[in-house]
Amino acid sequence: MGIDILLSPLKELLFKYRERRRHAEYLAVQIVCVLDRYLNECCKVVADDGLCYGQRDESGRLVPQVPLPNFHPRSVELDWTAIPKKLMYSILILPNLIEEANALIGSRFEFADPPDYDEWFEERQYQYALLGANVYNVSLELRQKYGLPEREFIDVNPLEYLQNEISNIEMIRRKREEKQTVYLKSLGVNVE
Repeated sequence: MGIDILLSPLKELLFKYRERRRHAEYLAVQIVCVLDRYLNECCKVVADDGLCYGQRDESGRLVPQVPLPNFHPRSVELDWTAIPKKLMYSILILPNLIEEANALIGSRFEFADPPDYDEWFEERQYQYALLGANVYNVSLELRQKYGLPEREFIDVNPLEYLQNEISNIEMIRRKREEKQTVYLKSLGVNVE
């Protein structure tokens, strides 16, 4: 009887640990599914060049074909404290990062040249490529932490696609900057 008194708190602690672990695993599964869906939507935004079936709109303009996706991690009602705080932070900060990206995209629209608004489309694609890559990494970290299977891709790995798009846009921006520098120097402007 004396040993049962000593083992009872230990059993209770073990039960609580297992219960907390189950909550964390369930939360991880739900969040990974939400993150995967959001990642797919980010890829669609990155691929959106403003053409509908290769055509401009009736006015001859480029128009976004894909709406910007929403991400609401708090819509998953579980015990968020069941997962490590670094992972929790990585997930719950995403709406702020999305808001900042959308603000950058909006500010770029003000200075984009019609009728194509190339700078705006570029910023839109760039920001959502960055968001998508971030989401992919958070999802991967959750999968690894909780032993969830890695996502299988039928066609293209979204991370590779997004990283390629980020690199392409950054290369375009560097070349544009170099051209501007050469032009300004030709006008005698000191660019340093």
